[in-house]
Amino acid sequence: MMGMRTALSVALLLSAVLPSCNRVELPAEPEVMRTVSFVVGVPSTRASVTPYEGDVASLDVLVFRTEDGRIENANRAEAAPGEGSLRGVTCSVREGGSYRWYVVANAPQGTLYYGTEEAFLSGVTLLTHGTATSLVMMDSGTLDNAPSDMAVPVALDRYACKVTVESLTVDWPDAFTMASEVALGRIVLVNVVGSTPWSGIPAAGGLWYNRMGLESGLPPYVGDMTVKDYGGMALESGVAADVASPLYCMPNPVANDVNSANAPEWSPRSTRVAVELLLDGAANWYPVDLPAMRCNTHYVIRSLVLKGPGSVGPDWPVEREDVRFSVIVEPWVDNDIVPVYN
Repeated sequence: MMGMRTALSVALLLSAVLPSCNRVELPAEPEVMRTVSFVVGVPSTRASVTPYEGDVASLDVLVFRTEDGRIENANRAEAAPGEGSLRGVTCSVREGGSYRWYVVANAPQGTLYYGTEEAFLSGVTLLTHGTATSLVMMDSGTLDNAPSDMAVPVALDRYACKVTVESLTVDWPDAFTMASEVALGRIVLVNVVGSTPWSGIPAAGGLWYNRMGLESGLPPYVGDMTVKDYGGMALESGVAADVASPLYCMPNPVANDVNSANAPEWSPRSTRVAVELLLDGAANWYPVDLPAMRCNTHYVIRSLVLKGPGSVGPDWPVEREDVRFSVIVEPWVDNDIVPVYN
């Protein structure tokens, strides 16, 4: 122990008296910045049912450092009036770095101020972040030592889901003998999730709309997205009616058998698309449970055939003692559901 202390003392003494020839500080090299262009393409999953689903009014790019997840830089571009959809946004980063980037389309100004990637991914976008002419979309990727003239391709996916009932047939002769008028009232989404993480991984969260039924006082935009009122459109016996008019919601990861019949108090449950059939103004509801939902996915009911009485509300199942029914689910190649109520 004494020998070690002596050696340490000698080392400290030498460091104090010897010239500091090894301590020459060289001037730091200036950082080289490079500007990277993120160019929006058209994703293969793009749908074209409504005229504005693919429009891009603004683009935000966020670039985070791989080593610590902190923000490197961010930028926002907005389309000028009459310019049409944006096709790209640029962002400057330090040369030689490793980064993860995220490009978000149509987010409201000021919603993407995040200092770390973790905070961004755990933050949420809302159903109401969309507008009557835009849907919020996102793509992401990595960037390592790319030249400044590199154009990074971006294929945007929507955060929202689309739900469409295409065809409705009332094959229930008694309906037309019991009532002088058989008509379509509304097609609605109930148990609608109102937010989803910026990561694009669905989470139910605490914001729901139309819980267990149609809520009064919905924000007008939410009403437009989740309720289609056909105003009592007359229906003919056995004749298929074209009723295609897409509805929108955030993806709901919950898929269970909870409904108003077995759980009259609110709890998370499957999103349902429900059709209101009016017999002389009296409502019969026909709900269809949707599976666990994913972002940027279209759920299509090609043909809905009604052959008996419905239920009392859009969150209530069609009772077996009232009507026999079976639900046929086609392969999920095109995310189609084809239910038939017998």
